[in-house]
Amino acid sequence: YGNVSTVLNGDFAAVKGIQPYTELKGDLLEQLKNDHPVAGIDWLAHYDSMKVIEKRQVRGKDAYLVELKEQGLPDATIAIDSESGVILTRRGSLLVQDIGAIPIQITYDDYRDIDGLWIPFKMKLFNPMSGNTVIEYESIETNQTFAPDTFVLTE
Repeated sequence: YGNVSTVLNGDFAAVKGIQPYTELKGDLLEQLKNDHPVAGIDWLAHYDSMKVIEKRQVRGKDAYLVELKEQGLPDATIAIDSESGVILTRRGSLLVQDIGAIPIQITYDDYRDIDGLWIPFKMKLFNPMSGNTVIEYESIETNQTFAPDTFVLTE
């Protein structure tokens, strides 16, 4: 299927892989920032509004459904486990350059405590363009040192 590299460094983002090198700007840049794992620590710093819309069963667990909105981006609905506080699912749309918004659903599993943060080690993504994608982490190491050019993506 191929390899895709994505870099987000402050207000600069770029992607290359299946498609040629592309800098992400405007709504595509904001979407990448909002979808970054750190955004889940403080949604109000990344979204214009956050609202609990209902409580119901999601994947066999009591969950709060939370709607996240950001001007210029598709809305997202997050299901949060009412006991543990971890994210169970995310539904919304993904902006794709030159195509528009496509629906996406993400399921999060296998949470592990990494230095006090509960991180999902398995994510299942589905969208009609690429079908099912599974992302699994074997390990996560913290307190690493990187060369200054590690997060620079060039053509």
